[in-house]
Amino acid sequence: MKNTDNYIFLLETLKREGKDKAWPTYHLCPIKTLKPTEIVNFDPGFYGEKVTCKAVTETEVVLDYQNTVYSYSFGQRDERHEIVLNQDNYWDYQFSMLSDTKYRKFYIVNYEDCMKKMHEAAETDNDTAAQYFLGYCYYYGSNEMEKNKEEALKWLRKAAEGGYTEAQRMLGHILPYNDPEACHWLLECGDTKDADEL
Repeated sequence: MKNTDNYIFLLETLKREGKDKAWPTYHLCPIKTLKPTEIVNFDPGFYGEKVTCKAVTETEVVLDYQNTVYSYSFGQRDERHEIVLNQDNYWDYQFSMLSDTKYRKFYIVNYEDCMKKMHEAAETDNDTAAQYFLGYCYYYGSNEMEKNKEEALKWLRKAAEGGYTEAQRMLGHILPYNDPEACHWLLECGDTKDADEL
């Protein structure tokens, strides 16, 4: 791909058992750093699955998606998909894992446009997943974003107050151990063991 500002954008939604709401998360990976056979590094993390770059040309990116699913009812199941991305299409699929439903959608996006939309979602739509994504990026300095702890805590607190579990868990672990707020957020997200240790 010629445009070095292009990123692979992954929208991931997970519907948890007994919950009415599907929880989305967002991931970005710069295309300009990709090489064939290289494992794609989505940041924030892309847990439990493996995405490998198969090819990068001037017109498209080809990815190899692998996932191993475990269940008491059917044992182990290996899934593998080829994802072909270009400026004019996206590729998506849906599958069930245990009692959860996960949904993946891959796009090619411009980094600045994507971050602008993410800020709009976080500010205007009060999207807790977007708030968590911004907080994560500001805290770790990922995706070409400068580290900014003040901005990170602002967005993480907004997401946590909106009930976003991962933001609550992250705050519980990055705030100082003697800060009562850390314990509060760990209790909110259900990490009672870590809260007891604090």
